[in-house]
Formats: sequence, C-alpha cells, structure tokens
Amino acid sequence: MVRAAPRLPRLRCSSRMLLAGIKEYLQESSLHGLRYLADPGRHWSERLFWAAVCVASLIGTYFLLMSSWNAFQYHAVSFVSETAYLDWNTTFPAVSVCETESPDKLYESATKVFGVTRNRNLDFFLRDIVFFDGTCRSCSTQCGPVMNCTDDFLSIIERVRSNCTSLINNCRWNGELFDCCKNFLPLQTETGLCYTINSLHNRYFPNGSRVNNQLVDLISNRRTGPGTLDFMAKESIKIFIHAPEDVPNFNHPQDEKESLFWGLNFHMRFAVTEIENDPQLLDVSVAQRNCRFPHESPLTLHDKYSYSTCIVECHARYQMQFCNCTHHYMPNMHNLTTKTCGVEGLACLNLHSETLRSLKTSWSTKPGLACDCVSSCTEPEYSVVWKSSQGNDAEGDAEHDQGTKVRLMLDSLPTTRFRRNVVRTRLDLVVSMGGTAGLFLGASLLTLVELVYYACRTPSFKLLESQQGRQSSSQSKKSTPPPPALPAPPSGGNNPTGPAAAGAWRRLRHDYGGSPMVRRVQPALPAGPVATLEDGAGYHKLASGNAKVERSAYKKNLRQYSDAFDLYM
Repeated sequence: MVRAAPRLPRLRCSSRMLLAGIKEYLQESSLHGLRYLADPGRHWSERLFWAAVCVASLIGTYFLLMSSWNAFQYHAVSFVSETAYLDWNTTFPAVSVCETESPDKLYESATKVFGVTRNRNLDFFLRDIVFFDGTCRSCSTQCGPVMNCTDDFLSIIERVRSNCTSLINNCRWNGELFDCCKNFLPLQTETGLCYTINSLHNRYFPNGSRVNNQLVDLISNRRTGPGTLDFMAKESIKIFIHAPEDVPNFNHPQDEKESLFWGLNFHMRFAVTEIENDPQLLDVSVAQRNCRFPHESPLTLHDKYSYSTCIVECHARYQMQFCNCTHHYMPNMHNLTTKTCGVEGLACLNLHSETLRSLKTSWSTKPGLACDCVSSCTEPEYSVVWKSSQGNDAEGDAEHDQGTKVRLMLDSLPTTRFRRNVVRTRLDLVVSMGGTAGLFLGASLLTLVELVYYACRTPSFKLLESQQGRQSSSQSKKSTPPPPALPAPPSGGNNPTGPAAAGAWRRLRHDYGGSPMVRRVQPALPAGPVATLEDGAGYHKLASGNAKVERSAYKKNLRQYSDAFDLYM
C-alpha cells in the first residue's frame, strides 16, 4: 500500500510578515543608507533625512542608467574618415553588361520568331518581353483584342538574347588580355540575364571556392596604379557599375549606368571611397550599426545581402501583393512557390508600374514603394568623375567595326577611406551601469543576489518551521504508549486514597507524567486528611482514564476539598 505524500501546511502571507521581512532586509542590506530607515534608535527626522537621500540617489541612478543605455543603443558606432595609411588595396567595382534593344536586331528577331507575315504589333510585344523594363504596354493595349500573345516567354527569350561569346570579347585588365566569358559570368537580374565581372553573387560557390581558376583579381594599389578595364561589346548594351555585393535593378543610380548603342566609344572615369569596419562591429546589432554584412542575409532571393538585393526582394513582395505574381525576370523565383506572371499578370504590373518602379520614404505620400532596407556595411562609394560617349568617324577602323569599345578607369588611387569604429560595446555598457549603481547606491551584482535571497528567506523559513513542528508533534503522539488502567476502588468502600490507589498514581506519575492524557485526568494526592468522594462511581469513571470528563464535573466532585486534587493541564 502506497502512502500519500504528506501535505505541506499552507502559509498565510500577512502584511505583518511582509513588513517584518522588509524591516529585516533594510537592517541587513548592503545598500548604503537603508539601514538607517529601519533603525529603531533613530529619531523620525533622521529617518526622513535618509529616506530623502535614498530617493535622490535612486533618481540619479535611473537617469544615468538610461543615458548609458541610450548611448549604447544609438551611438555605439562612429563613422570617421581615415587618412593615416595610404598603402591600400582598392577593389575595382563590379561591372554588369546587359543586352538592350536595338531597332535592327528587334526587327530580325521578330521575323525569326513570328515570321514575315506577322502582325507588326508583335514587334512591340517582343520588345516588352525580351527587354523588360518593368512595363508591358503591349500586354495592356494590344494582346487579346488585336493579336494573340503567348505566355511562353522563356522560349522567345532564348531565341533572341545573345550569350556571352556573342556579346563580349577583347577583354583587358591594365592592358593584359583575359578570357571574357571566364570572368564575365551570368547573373540573373530584374532586367534579364546579364554578364558580371567581380561580383560576389557568381564568383564563388557556396563553400567559398572560386568557380574557375581563370578569375582575374581586379585590385589597384601603389604598385599597379589605378586599374583600367577594357572590352568590346558586339550588341547594344547597358552598363552598370556597382559594389561586388550589389546587383543591377530598376532603381539603380542613374549616374552609375549607361545605355550604349552599337558602334560607340565609351569612356568613364570614377573615384572610389572604400569603407573599413572595426572587427568588433560584428558583435553590434544591425539596429545599432544600421547596416548589414553580405553574409547576414535575411532574404530569400539572394544569398548575399546588399541594399540592391533588398530592393529587388521588396519589388517581388509588392508585385505579389498587387498582382499575385512576379515578372519572368525576377531572379531565383524558381526556388519558391511563387507564380510567374503571364500576359494578364504583366498587364497588371503595367497598371501599377508607376508605383512599382519608384521608391519613397515611409512618411511620404507620393506613389512608390516604402522598402525597409538598410545599406551594406562594406559597400564603397562611387563617384563618376568624367564619362564620354561618341561615335568613331574614322574609316577602316577594325575595332570600330567589331562593335562598341568600352573603357572604365579608376581616376586615381584613393587618399581617404571611411571607417566604422565601435565606441561602445556590451562590456562598456556593463561597466558604465555597474559604476553608476556603485557610485549612487553602493550596489553590485551580489546586491541583486542578496535581494532575491531575502525575498525567499522568510517564507521558506516559516514553511520549514511549521513542517518541523507538525512532524515532531506527530512523532511524539506515536512514540508515547497509552497509560495503563488504574486499579478499581476498594470494594465495600468509597475511599479512593487507599494504599493500592496511591501506589498506582505514583507509578503513573513517574512513568507517564509527560503524557497529555495523564495531565488531563491524573489528580494529585490530597495534602490534607483523607476524605471520601460523594460519588464513588464518578471517581471510578475518572480514574479509569476517560479523558473526556468535563472540568466542571471534576470540580463538582472535589468541591469539599481545599486543594485536595490538582488538574494537570
């Protein structure tokens, strides 16, 4: 048979117990000044003075602690310009080359796809699909009532768009030839498939290894001088310069992109101001430093974070919100369960194109997208110094006959760079708060432990004492045997104080004097002369150990004696 666990006594937490615990804590606390409040020997005016001092210290502690917390939250990082060391390796920007429309190729491609006897409006549909720029006017105005438009966009794009070998050749870095298509690697963007050099998104495998062994390191320093990139484009192209972690998008800065028709000479000079980060910056939260590192990507479309990749994901999210689909060039959408727009979906995107192609702040009322995107921590700043785009009028120029000649040059080696320094770490916050608490209150980490200890100490001790008291009482009841039966009164008489009875009472007093039952029923031997009870039956009932005899009845039977018996209570 399994015994049930003993129930612990329920404590009554009264205000008296609470006040006693507070008084004990004030008297024993290590906080300065509190013991004077609970000292009974102090005058009330002294207690009032110390109460005012303690309140003032608490107020000062609060304001200084909040000041330390706000400084840690909003001013933990400083942004400074560094000019002390000039022997830097400057990274050349990533360069993306994207094919764009040209009248000659558009006509030839439409003839190849739709035939000679096609509806001429299909040429505009072909342009809107293959060289998509966020709008598809033909999908809204001509598809359906005027002509039949297919939703098989990928097959059209594959037949029209040029691959790398048909788009770029004659690549040079600082005058040295390199394999174009081993370095200009494909990159899926909002504007279609582009070929990008020096990008983090296509230069490395997920494990960090390079995609091939012929990648050129586009580094400029005092030994190499400012870097120069030359290449030849065989079709009309659009050039984007951007940070290695960035990608081309519809909201790319206007001065960092250029549309070039076939047969031009294009030169661009730009300056680079790089950003160096304190190694401790990784320990600071994103909200405090207001930037993200490329590996801290919360995005679903790109593995590397940058401001532009965040904008692209913002575009995809709003396209799903407005039209329940995304356009066919949205990168990496095949990894998700998102629907790709057909002709009707592109018509919906065209209807909202003014909003989808513009950005705005969260408090602005103009049309646009409010994208909550922070900048990249490593993104350099590019400034276009000079650019020129002009035709080549020289006859018989062999290079001009091949297409568009492009030269991108670093104007000069940088003399300054920006640096993010961590000026307040978590350790600084702990030291600042600990110093404030110690200055005003004399508190430390052990003070908190002491407070918790005193908060639990009084109820725990009360519970322990009550439990021990109940256990000792129960054990004493179990360990004490009942007293033996007293001898009956002598036959033929009413005298209870004979030699036999007296001897029995003495033995009972000697052996079981501590028993509660004996204390209730045992009378003392009379001190005076021997007397007799009026009711012998009443004495016999009392002497037999009946513990429930009323005190009043017992006194009635002993009324004629003066201190003859003593009731042990």
